Order: sequence, then structure tokens, then C-alpha cells
Amino acid sequence: MQVAVICSVDNMAHGMGAEPLKFETIKANATSNWERIEHLLRAAVPRL
Repeated sequence: MQVAVICSVDNMAHGMGAEPLKFETIKANATSNWERIEHLLRAAVPRL
């Protein structure tokens, strides 16, 4: 069985930034990452 995994990091190390982490920021990062993953999948899947 062949398997592929794609993960996104939407909250990279809580507390590492200068500003306090906000849930809205995490949601915005997740949306942005999903758009990139969707673009990647639309380009890659037809080639498999």
C-alpha cells in the first residue's frame, strides 16, 4: 500500500513570537495553509 501525508503547521511553537498568540491568527494561518495544500493537490493528483 502506498501512502502520502501532507501536514501543515498552523501554530508553530506557542509563545515563541513577540506577540501573544491569538486564535484568529491560528485560523488565518490554517486557511492560508489549506489554500497552499489545495493548490499542491490539484497540481499533483492528476500526475499520479
